[in-house]
Amino acid sequence: EVRADFMLGVLYSTSNQNKNMTRAVQYYQTCYKRAPTNVAVLNNLALMYVKTGDFNGALQLWTQAMAIVPDQRICHNIGK
Repeated sequence: EVRADFMLGVLYSTSNQNKNMTRAVQYYQTCYKRAPTNVAVLNNLALMYVKTGDFNGALQLWTQAMAIVPDQRICHNIGK
């Protein structure tokens, strides 16, 4: 179950403070370890990687997500 950690990741990701973005990444990484094929987790963690400057990490996660569910909305995030 990743719901609680996912929601905490969402909560912390809405802040632009560095410490909160770091916490959001940690919560999403916990979700990723538990559910590595959850496309919402992959997408949100990738978005946090972009916010923190890890563009390669983000691209890898989006590539994984597209392999699981080829959804055009994920492609839109790659262009961010």
